[in-house]
Amino acid sequence: MIYKFNASEYKLVKEYALEQFYSDVVCDDENYTVEISDSDISEFMSSADDAIIGHGMVNQDNLSELGCKLQLLYDEIYYQTKEQTK
Repeated sequence: MIYKFNASEYKLVKEYALEQFYSDVVCDDENYTVEISDSDISEFMSSADDAIIGHGMVNQDNLSELGCKLQLLYDEIYYQTKEQTK
C-alpha cells in the first residue's frame, strides 16, 4: 500500500511513526510517499499510534502540540488505509 502525505506529514512519519517500525519500507522523498507491504499495515498503524503516546502526551488526558500533529497524522494514515482496502 502506498501512503501519500504532504511535506509536514511526511516529515512526521519518517521521524516518529517509522522510528518504531522495523519492516521494509520504501520512502520516496521527492513525492512524499511511503510504501508499506499489506502484511505490515496494522503494525505501521500501531507504530503511528505509539508515537502519539510516546512523544505527544503531556499527561493521560492531554496532548502536546506535537501530539495533536501526530494524532492528525494517525487519522490520515487510518483514512488512507480504509480507502485503499475498500
